[in-house]
Amino acid sequence: MRDEAESAAADRGTVRNEVSGGSQGTLNQGRDFMWYIGGSHIHVRSGEELVREGAWSDCPYLGLAPFLQRHARVFCGRDALAKRLVERLMTRLPQGMLVVGASGAGKSSLLQAGMLPLLARGELGRWPVLSMTPTGQPLRELAHGLARMAGVDVVSVDRSLRDAPQAVPQLIEQVIRATRTHTDQAAGIDTDPGGGGRAPRLVLVIDQLEELFTLAQESEQGREERAAFLAALRAATTPAEPGGAPAAMVVAAVRGDFLDQALRFPLLAEAIDAEVFAITPMSERELRSAVTGPAAEADLGIDEAVVDAVVAEVRSGDPATEGFGAGVLPLVSQAMYAAWKHREPGGELNLRAYRRGGGTTDAVNRSAQTLYDDLPPKRQKIAGAVFTLLTIVAPDGRLARRRLSIVQLRAACTADPAEVDAVVTAFAARRLLVTDGTGVEIAHDVLLTSWHQLTTWLEGDRLDRALHSQLLTDTTTWIDHQKHKAYLYPPARLAEARAAADRWTADPERYPQPTADAAEFLLTGHRAARRGTRIRRTLIAVLAVLVVLGGMGVLGGLGVLGGLGVLAVLAVRGILRSRVGLLSRVVLLSLVALGGLGLLGDLGGVDGSDALGGLVILVGLGVLAVLAVPRILRSRVGLLSRVVLVVLVGLVALVVLVGLVGVIVLVVQG
Repeated sequence: MRDEAESAAADRGTVRNEVSGGSQGTLNQGRDFMWYIGGSHIHVRSGEELVREGAWSDCPYLGLAPFLQRHARVFCGRDALAKRLVERLMTRLPQGMLVVGASGAGKSSLLQAGMLPLLARGELGRWPVLSMTPTGQPLRELAHGLARMAGVDVVSVDRSLRDAPQAVPQLIEQVIRATRTHTDQAAGIDTDPGGGGRAPRLVLVIDQLEELFTLAQESEQGREERAAFLAALRAATTPAEPGGAPAAMVVAAVRGDFLDQALRFPLLAEAIDAEVFAITPMSERELRSAVTGPAAEADLGIDEAVVDAVVAEVRSGDPATEGFGAGVLPLVSQAMYAAWKHREPGGELNLRAYRRGGGTTDAVNRSAQTLYDDLPPKRQKIAGAVFTLLTIVAPDGRLARRRLSIVQLRAACTADPAEVDAVVTAFAARRLLVTDGTGVEIAHDVLLTSWHQLTTWLEGDRLDRALHSQLLTDTTTWIDHQKHKAYLYPPARLAEARAAADRWTADPERYPQPTADAAEFLLTGHRAARRGTRIRRTLIAVLAVLVVLGGMGVLGGLGVLGGLGVLAVLAVRGILRSRVGLLSRVVLLSLVALGGLGLLGDLGGVDGSDALGGLVILVGLGVLAVLAVPRILRSRVGLLSRVVLVVLVGLVALVVLVGLVGVIVLVVQG
């Protein structure tokens, strides 16, 4: 097929060949393109000659590392899916599209090695493309990417977007002007080939959109930046005038298990409702191509038994799924990478090499564990710190990757930077970590569940990490409610959180550190708890004296009144600190006030002998007992104080009982 295509192309002035998925495409004269013929890559130069590229020199399987645009040659099995994605963009040209798939479905690779090469060929026209990941500073990443493309100062763009994110369309116009070349026009090339006369737009590709929920929410500043980033996306995808075209088209990929969080944000909810491109599981034909295609690019022989073994191992046991799970691609890639490492020098990929590598069932765990076991103890400890620091445990237990800069990772590990770099380099060489010289992240989500050592580390820390995430959430709630004391932790929970924070601070290599806002939240709670303890102790001491004096008859009714007054103070504090609505607070405070007035009137000689007066007293005492006494009993007071409180409870119960009898007598006699 390859020879026939080359021969046919050589007879035509304009090269017209079969692209992946069986469709046709036209190349313009004077342009260099990478073109596909029957699953093999041919380099087309000046529309005149077809040159077969040399064999892939390195291992053609990337393991857990994501496929990038430069890996398009060995990204096999997803050609039809990539073509369908681009056709959706071409025919509908929406404001944006959300690419959704399970962890391990190959979202990043589809965008980078599948879609971007097609866009680079001009499938949408001469439209500039910016690819980014949000990280913990999504607006900064967007500003830096646009500034580099427009050839303007990065700092000024970053500052202007923070001040006015809705002004991003003007910056995109600068990018489009800067990326439009005069050489194409001079060569007679359509500046928008295949674009149908449409004005060029920016194609903004956002990979790992879930980082908006896992990284950009860890601080108040991060949440503000996330809001500004979403505002910029809204402006970029909104036409300046009715019927016009927006400045950009956004193609974003997100893990399916984070869709619930995406729905919290109106812009993302609209995108989910309007345009979702689902990454479906691979068919058997696609899976076989993913195994054999890279080997063919490397001129590497592969035993058919290996292909059959891969298909058999990853086939779903559920017949309703009709084939394979959504997350098999990274497992297959890692298994084939391990097989390539275990093959005989210069030999083909046979079943023996595949089994030695662990197959799809154990390749990830075996690759990571073998490397870890070969490290000296000092570096093993650093490896544990590196992988746990690069992992996020959400409050609901979901795991996600966290990208850190080299500087952040070195500082967090509190070890010799050279040793940290050595560990990162070792795991990156096995394609278990990905580093670009400035940042580091775990190569794929599948490692979070497939490497037994890592799951052990995370399981041991899961409670602390979940507590850390919950602390961040509770801190946010406290800040959102103007730091009201009602949202501070009660003493028992505060003690648990402070003890955990002390553990985290004492071992920064293992645990995430509390944010500045969280530290303020705990400190404020501690101060409030200390004030509450001092007030309770003072009131209890006064209460004890008054009850004793009242019991001795020294002050008579004044002793009882003083004790009940202490209860009233505690009840009022409890009402004011509670999270009930305003109306409920007014009602409760009114009941306490009525009871207090009725009691004062009775002791002061005012006519309180009628049924209504007695009932008011009883209601007031009842409210005091219900609100104040249980609160005191739950406090951490000493034995003597508890005895005094028990006596007081008995006294209140006696007064209420006598008053109730009196009211009944009045009712019967009246």
